[in-house]
Amino acid sequence: MLKPVGPKITAKSFDFYAATFATTNAGTAYTLESFPALYRHTLIRELRGKFERQELLLMLDVCNGLVLTPGMAGQHLTADVSDGIALDSLAAKWEIDGPALLTRLQALSIFQLHCLEVWCRAFWEQSGTPESVSIERWIEQLL
Repeated sequence: MLKPVGPKITAKSFDFYAATFATTNAGTAYTLESFPALYRHTLIRELRGKFERQELLLMLDVCNGLVLTPGMAGQHLTADVSDGIALDSLAAKWEIDGPALLTRLQALSIFQLHCLEVWCRAFWEQSGTPESVSIERWIEQLL
C-alpha cells in the first residue's frame, strides 16, 4: 500500500528533480523509494567489518542528540568524531586509536558516511520504543 508523503524541498533540489526526471514528484518518489535498499546495501556490503566494536560505540556516542541536516549529509560524523576525540577525550574513553579511526572515516565516500550517520541516528531514534534493540545488538549489524 502506498503512503502519501509531502516533503518540502529547496528550490535547488526542486530544479534538480525537474531537470533530471519527467516530473519533480517522480524524482522525489524514486529517490525516497530507492534509499532504503541503497542504505542496507551500503551498510552490509561496504561498511560491515570496517570498524571495531569500540569505534562503533564512539560513533554512536557522538551522535546522541545529533540533528542531521541535508546540507551537511555525509559530513556530520567525521566532524563530530574529530571534535569528540579532541575536546572530550573520547578516544581514551572508548580505548581506541583516534587518528586511525579518523583516517578510516576520511577514506569513506560521502554516501558511505551519510549511511553511517543515518545508522547512528537510527539507534537513538528507536531507543525507548517497544521494538528497541540494545546497543550491543545494534552494533552487531556492522561488526
